[in-house]
Amino acid sequence: MKTKKIIIASNNQGKVREIKNYFEPFNISISSQRELNIKSIPETGKSFLSNALLKANHLFSYAHLPVIADDSGLVVEALNGEPGIYSARFAGEEATDEENVNLLIEKMQDKTNRTAHFHCSLVYVSENYINNPIIVESKWRGVISNKKVGNYGFGYDPVFFLPNFNKTAAELSSKEKNKISHRGQAMELLINKLQSNKLI
Repeated sequence: MKTKKIIIASNNQGKVREIKNYFEPFNISISSQRELNIKSIPETGKSFLSNALLKANHLFSYAHLPVIADDSGLVVEALNGEPGIYSARFAGEEATDEENVNLLIEKMQDKTNRTAHFHCSLVYVSENYINNPIIVESKWRGVISNKKVGNYGFGYDPVFFLPNFNKTAAELSSKEKNKISHRGQAMELLINKLQSNKLI
């Protein structure tokens, strides 16, 4: 049976907005867990995927509706993979995007290797996919710039420089970003799997 409603396991409005964009061609209602007043679960996993699975199963246990959980973040080679799974709270539990970006710029000041990638793990859980969730993962490669450029996007986008485009992610329109980003690639894979399983 085709899905009519999907809940996104995130309070990050940037993520929710991006995921919603991908479902526009389908007749599916998209809501966030915030709209259902369901509290987040602590992200105690040791990887993006384990955190995405935690979030998906937690939300499904309350909502009993199909769920998509995303865990993603920035992995910087020169910082031994930091901020990684702690991307949203790099500068502290309640840190803003700006505080996280400023800390990254500070830590990267003397680094010559500026290679980095965004990683995205997406998990789909529903009544028939509790024990066998649909999982997709993707990466988006770039380098860390030494200053913030651009007004679009969110998170680390203003310092994630894309040599092929000669722009940061924050200089891309949402349409451009959704075509090439880690989440964009993962969402394309997920939608293909949902379609092949006749879920959308």
